[in-house]
Amino acid sequence: MSRVKQLISILAWACVAASPLYAAPPVDPDAASQNADRILAQRLVNDALDRTRFAWANTNAADEAAILFQTANRLDPQNAHILKLLAEAARLSTLPAKADIERDALRKLIRVDPGDLVAQVAFLDVLAG
Repeated sequence: MSRVKQLISILAWACVAASPLYAAPPVDPDAASQNADRILAQRLVNDALDRTRFAWANTNAADEAAILFQTANRLDPQNAHILKLLAEAARLSTLPAKADIERDALRKLIRVDPGDLVAQVAFLDVLAG
């Protein structure tokens, strides 16, 4: 009799667990993908900042940081913080296209945050230089 009670309790629990009351809410694949992109972009930013922390030990730190910030920007293009970091890293780097990278980052930053006067002045400085 005890065995029958165990089977009944297991079946009852399985029915309750499978009921819609305990079902997980549906997940929007686009929102989940955007969230994953933002998380990955933030990890790339953290890695780039770590590389520049001891720039005296790594002469290519600004180049590596600029490349990581570019990748992070592709994943999260509306993030003004990433664009600011990208513009600064490009300015300090020795990459062949550093002026183009800095100009594009500042242009995107002004588009994302039109009230950023520092970005506007930096953009004019890049255009003049």
